[in-house]
Amino acid sequence: MALDGAFLNNLIRELNGTIEGTRVEKVFQPTRDEIVLLLRRAGFSGRLLISAAGTAPRMHLTEN
Repeated sequence: MALDGAFLNNLIRELNGTIEGTRVEKVFQPTRDEIVLLLRRAGFSGRLLISAAGTAPRMHLTEN
């Protein structure tokens, strides 16, 4: 599946309810093509994985 503008728009709408009002505490770069953002707000802590890998671009909340 292509990671195009329409897909990103839907992804942002889906994630916005969860990550709205959070702040970025730390930024990790586990690989050359990935960034993990540690997000926090009162009552919520999560990690947002953003991958720009050519074979598997993705963006989602993760536990690891």
